[in-house]
Amino acid sequence: MVSEPPAGIELFCPECDYNLRGLTSDRCPECGLKLDFIDAPESPVPWERRAQLGRLRTYWQTVFLVLFRTKLFCRAMYRPVSYRAARRFQYVTVLHTLAALFLGLLSLQWQRPDLLQQLWLTGWPLVAVGAITGLALLALTGLPSYFFHPRWLPVELQNRAVALCYYANAPLAASALVPLASIAAYHAVGPPRDLQPVLVLVTAPLTVLVLLMWWSIWNQFAKYLLRRPTRVAVVTWLLPPLGLLLTAFLLAVPALVALYIALIVSSLR
Repeated sequence: MVSEPPAGIELFCPECDYNLRGLTSDRCPECGLKLDFIDAPESPVPWERRAQLGRLRTYWQTVFLVLFRTKLFCRAMYRPVSYRAARRFQYVTVLHTLAALFLGLLSLQWQRPDLLQQLWLTGWPLVAVGAITGLALLALTGLPSYFFHPRWLPVELQNRAVALCYYANAPLAASALVPLASIAAYHAVGPPRDLQPVLVLVTAPLTVLVLLMWWSIWNQFAKYLLRRPTRVAVVTWLLPPLGLLLTAFLLAVPALVALYIALIVSSLR
């Protein structure tokens, strides 16, 4: 027997979407799913228990949960979720993505020693690019949360949804596979002049795969939480172009400011 949810909160079966309001059984009458997770004493998100189990272990367990057990991840809506813990998970994920980008730059430096110098990505310019990219990633991973607190949802459910939005960025942790695959391809093929097409064929599909996994998680999460086709369609199809525009804006503004300062300095000479 499951407890009655708080007033105004509609609970749905994560397997078949059956409305569980007023249910007194411990199983879903539609699909037979056991509903013991509704009265579970703790959240199904491992990162919430990082103090007891360790940060490294619970981080990757949470990534696995979001990527491969998305329906179980959605069940976290039934339990209190720590907003502070979710934001820390977002920060760690952004750091993983930045580390993957810098690993990719190091692999380029290894494969083409003169390339970073040609792109002016050495010394302080590299630090500035890293800081700007980090801020852009923070904004990009926080953007979806604005779509998951519609007014028709109870405040408690909105707060949980916003916190879970930060966990839904877990697919970005897989971005480390892209530079690792590039290094592996370089080591396997060797340094012939036609290596660049090989690297593109290796890294481009992996990058697209990571982005598709990220988009797929948002799509499933939107279907489970919002349950209105129009709202789901808006989240599914509006988020990618908005993310691209936001990223382009955040990356372009510092470059324009730097160009403006350079023009002022040059005019004073």
